[in-house]
Amino acid sequence: MKKTKKYQWNLKLLYKNEKDPRIERDLRRLEQSSEAFAKSFDRPDKRYLAEAPALKKALTAYDKLLAIGVPKPLLYFFYLTDIESSNTAAAAKLNLISNRVTVALNKLTFFDVSIGQIDTAQQKSFLKDSSLEHFKFYLSCIFEDAKHRLSVPEEKILSLKSLPGRELWNQAHDRLLNAKTLQWKGKTTPISQAINMIRSMRLPSDRAKLTTAINASLKDVAPFSEAEINAVYTNKKIDDTLRGFAVPYAETVLGYRNDPKVVDNLVKTVTVSFPIAHRFNRLKAQLLGQKKLRYYDNRLSINDGAAAYPFNKSVSLV
Repeated sequence: MKKTKKYQWNLKLLYKNEKDPRIERDLRRLEQSSEAFAKSFDRPDKRYLAEAPALKKALTAYDKLLAIGVPKPLLYFFYLTDIESSNTAAAAKLNLISNRVTVALNKLTFFDVSIGQIDTAQQKSFLKDSSLEHFKFYLSCIFEDAKHRLSVPEEKILSLKSLPGRELWNQAHDRLLNAKTLQWKGKTTPISQAINMIRSMRLPSDRAKLTTAINASLKDVAPFSEAEINAVYTNKKIDDTLRGFAVPYAETVLGYRNDPKVVDNLVKTVTVSFPIAHRFNRLKAQLLGQKKLRYYDNRLSINDGAAAYPFNKSVSLV
C-alpha cells in the first residue's frame, strides 16, 4: 500500500470478493474430484492392495488429487477473517467452507486406512518394487502410521470433530485478539501492533508502561483463553488416547519422521546449556545499561543497524 507504506495481503489474487462465483466452482470441483476418486477406488474389490500395477494407478490418481493443496476458498476466507476480525459474515462462511472441505476430504479417508492394512509381507514387496519407487517414501509412512490409525468410520468422526473441538476455538480466539486495542500516547493502537512496538522502544519507562497496558488489555480475554486452552488440550488428549500415542508430542515427532530419542536428546542438550542463554542475557543487560532484563526487554533489539558485516566475515565469525 503506497500511501501508508504498509504491507497487506492482496486477496484479489485469489478471488474478486466474498461473492465471487469462482469460490463455489472451486468447492464443487474439490467435492466432485473426491467423489470420483472414492467411486473408482473405494470398492469391495481393491486390487491395488495386492497388485503393484493397480496400486501405482491408484497412487498416481491420489497424488494428482492431493496436488490441489489447501483449497483456495479456505485460504481466502481464512486470510479475510484475519484481516477483518469484525466481519461476521466472512467468519460464518469460513466455518461453512471448512465443514464442506472436511466432508469432501473424508471421502478419501478409506485410502490410507486400506493401504495401512496390507499385510507385512506384501508391504515389503511393494517397497522393493521398482515400479513404485516414486511412492516408496509415502508408502513407508503409511505403513509406519498404520498402528495409530483407527477404522474408516472412526477416522471420519475424529476429522469432523476437529472443527468444533479445535479450529473454531482457535478462530474465535484469533478474532478476539485481533479486535483488541489500547490507548497509547493519545492514539488507539491494535494490540498486535503494540506488542511489536516494544522491540524498538529505547526508553525502559516506555517499555514498562506499554507492557502494563498490553497486559491489562489481555487480562480481559483471560477467561476465554483459559477455556480455549482446556478445549484444545482435551481434544488433543482424546485423539492421542484413541490412537495410542504415549506422550503429547509423539504424533508430531512421527509426522516429521523423526526419532523420539533424538528429540529427548535435544531437550537434554538445550537444558544443560541454559548457562549460554544466561550469559547472553547478562551481556544484553550490560549493553542496555541495565542491571538485569525484564521480561519485556527480551523483544528489544540491541542492533541499531549501524554496523555492516560482509558475508565472508560473518562466516568467519560464526
